[in-house]
Amino acid sequence: DILGRDLTATDNDVVQQLATHSRVRQGLESLGYTTVTFDTGFERTRMPDAACNVEFPREVDSLQSGRLPTSLSLHETYQVDYANHRTRVRSVLGNLELVPQWEGEHLVIAHVISPHPPFVFAADGAPIHPNRPFAWSDADHFRAFGTRKEYIEGYRGQIAYLNKLVLDAVDGILQNSPDPPIIVIQGDHGPGAYTTHASVDKTNLAERLSILNAYYLPHGGERDLYPSITPVNSFRVILNRYFGAELPLLPDRSYYAEGATHKLVPVTWPE
Repeated sequence: DILGRDLTATDNDVVQQLATHSRVRQGLESLGYTTVTFDTGFERTRMPDAACNVEFPREVDSLQSGRLPTSLSLHETYQVDYANHRTRVRSVLGNLELVPQWEGEHLVIAHVISPHPPFVFAADGAPIHPNRPFAWSDADHFRAFGTRKEYIEGYRGQIAYLNKLVLDAVDGILQNSPDPPIIVIQGDHGPGAYTTHASVDKTNLAERLSILNAYYLPHGGERDLYPSITPVNSFRVILNRYFGAELPLLPDRSYYAEGATHKLVPVTWPE
């Protein structure tokens, strides 16, 4: 218990602390690793105390800064935040390949809030300009102002472009790494076209629980993986293989985080 609190608690403060001050991060920092993070624009995954936090070049300051001309239309002010979000996504994935060239050993944590809404990229990377205020709204929160069809089409286009950015980033990391790196590409949840945050019973679990969980584990590390592995064991496998830890693997169970408090509901993986 790294927080001195019950780790089964579901309040947002505990969730944020576990995400930003994990035992993996603390352990690697104690071994001399430098934690590198990127500006996500998403408060819950900010790590202001990381040794290196890479900012992104903003297209223009947001409306909230009070420095935008008052003559801009409401639609134009919306586009400021959407433009910054596009720049942020490209900047994070485009700069990952630079880190292997830095001196020392690094734990790199890059939270890319995409293909999660808002949908700002077409499949070819062309910008999409939603005519509504910028928001992270997903699942039924998105459907409160948009349609399910809009969600599905937006997600498909955005993920097609994101796939290209991710593959380019991985190629760059591998090319620039003097020693083979360890890479984990993991989604925190699947799409939300048929998801209702407050109700597991009204959610398509096959959609929401299906995530990308990809690994690059050099020197035979792939032999420690198995078809049913879930993220709870990702770093246990890595720490055992590469750092001599002897951590037991945990049961690969699935939970649905229900409602604003993220109440964890055990669920059976859909057949």
